[in-house]
Amino acid sequence: MIPNAVDVSAQPRASFEHAPPRIMSVGRLKAPKDFVTLARALARLEHGSFTAAIAGEGPDRERVLAELRGADRVELLGDRDDIPELLAQAQIFVLASRSEGMPVSVLEAMAAGLPVVASDVGGVGEVVVDGETGLLVPPGDETALEQALRQLIASPDLRRRLGDAGRTRAEREFDLPRWRERHVELYREELAARGLPSSMRHARQK
Repeated sequence: MIPNAVDVSAQPRASFEHAPPRIMSVGRLKAPKDFVTLARALARLEHGSFTAAIAGEGPDRERVLAELRGADRVELLGDRDDIPELLAQAQIFVLASRSEGMPVSVLEAMAAGLPVVASDVGGVGEVVVDGETGLLVPPGDETALEQALRQLIASPDLRRRLGDAGRTRAEREFDLPRWRERHVELYREELAARGLPSSMRHARQK
């Protein structure tokens, strides 16, 4: 299995200068993404302790808006083509979902140096190391999601520690050069398994 990858060096780094901390989420407002649960969690956080923005559009927009009526300073940005810049303005990334493969949005957030709060579904746990690069919560659990966000909002040091570790992990495991290397390794193995001469394998490398 070759995991997804992003161009880590091309992602602007988050500055962590925004106060209060800014929470960012990205995705289609439609199942299996669970922005309704995220909206409920945001609405339970203390007024004035954060700002938040959700980039994306979809049929769940009205449901999300309804849940956010109890929350202040949460923006629905709609579809955007400046996600790297939006991530660089944030201090926390969150992905609430009922089902995932290996979400590129999480990789992009880690490349930006953001701590990640995410539902522990699909391949998310292969990307986010709980307690080391972010915090994982059960899917559909607004209380656990609220508590994880509250923990990061309260601790600048924790945000930076998890964010720095996430950036390092993205560079080591999910950067484009490593992705290319893994493909070349796979091709070599397949050529060798088929008994092709080494000269053909070396030609393929060139």
